[in-house]
Amino acid sequence: MRFANFRVESSIKNALGVLSEKSEYSFSEIVRDIIWIGIGVMENGGLRYRSHLGIPLPFAKINYGGKNERLNVWLEEEQLKEAENVFGSDSATVIREAVRLGLAYIEKEKMQITGPMGILRPFSIIDFPEITREQSILAYNRLVEIARKID
Repeated sequence: MRFANFRVESSIKNALGVLSEKSEYSFSEIVRDIIWIGIGVMENGGLRYRSHLGIPLPFAKINYGGKNERLNVWLEEEQLKEAENVFGSDSATVIREAVRLGLAYIEKEKMQITGPMGILRPFSIIDFPEITREQSILAYNRLVEIARKID
């Protein structure tokens, strides 16, 4: 295990906290599951954004909102190495992006897309790939079950 310290938007930190509070899993276990999902999403092409007419939106991104806050968790070395291989970047960036993708995959219906100037695009669509990695599927099933209890 390795202690990781990185920044994420406050809404992400809050969502992870709610998942942890409503389950028997620790905050770090929830984050590790979210990262496995993020790895699975990225391995299968990541998220693709398009307009309601099917036109690709290359500069669109998900708007989580809130200021950046520090997140401190315990992560597995194997998982960090795997994430760095899939994302191809340093560990702090990899962890942040994996968490963002993993949470987006869990909360598909709640996502809002913004354009390059931060303008909301209400008719935009996110295409989510199907995850195929075993660890990602197990993590997804566990977190979806927790999310159902919350709703």
